[in-house]
Amino acid sequence: MRTAAERAVDTLAAHHSTAGEIPAEIFGAQASASGYSVRQLKRLVELRLADKPLWTEPTFTVTEQIITAVFLACGCLAQAHRLLQRHGVKVPPETTFK
Repeated sequence: MRTAAERAVDTLAAHHSTAGEIPAEIFGAQASASGYSVRQLKRLVELRLADKPLWTEPTFTVTEQIITAVFLACGCLAQAHRLLQRHGVKVPPETTFK
């Protein structure tokens, strides 16, 4: 699905470079064609115009410390998340952690 988003962003960025502004109708058409929302495409176009990467690799990985915290919390991920935060472990937001 990334390729659909990248094609849409390429089209929108090209339109921006020629016309200077992208009308809402074009965003809507590209959104329905790519399967992404208009909001997502606007964010991606902003990144492209700022010469920033569209996609970044996730930085969170499950470590032995996280496995131990989940075990100590009897499988309750919310409790494990709080436990790790209390001990100064860098963890993503709770919804991502789950």
